[in-house]
Amino acid sequence: MILSSTTVNKSEEGTITVILLIFDEDDKPIGKDRIELVNDLESIKEVITEESIIAPASKDEAKPQDGFQINGLVIENTMTKVGRDFFRNFYSEYFNKQIISPKNIEIDEIPGRGRITRISVKVGQQVLISFFARPNKDYLKQMASVSIQRTIAYIQQLEKQGNNFKYY
Repeated sequence: MILSSTTVNKSEEGTITVILLIFDEDDKPIGKDRIELVNDLESIKEVITEESIIAPASKDEAKPQDGFQINGLVIENTMTKVGRDFFRNFYSEYFNKQIISPKNIEIDEIPGRGRITRISVKVGQQVLISFFARPNKDYLKQMASVSIQRTIAYIQQLEKQGNNFKYY
């Protein structure tokens, strides 16, 4: 069964590793495969490692730690020029201040009436700031600065929490 297809550019040096992870509806891994493409300038060798299928765990067992996870990304979910301008301002400050985040940061945009849209900044699942954006460059720079300050404060709060338990 073909689940997905992709195209990979040929590299003059080194290897290319392609990883396929298959999860069920409950985000439990049920299969994985790994292919390494090694280029030795004459031919490309395909080294296929064993395909393994993980038996579904019972409800009492913890989820297996399969695969990898990337944290600290700044994800853009914008639709308009105003949203892209805000993202550019936000990311330039984020990059210049060399912020390292333990969770992904999402910039979401929901269009509204006329030229006004609502922009939200989330760290993980926590919404830090949500505001109505206007197509004014100074306003967008100011809101990007405020958003960066709140993001830094939230990341520092996460670091202080450390391994403390959250009580609900």
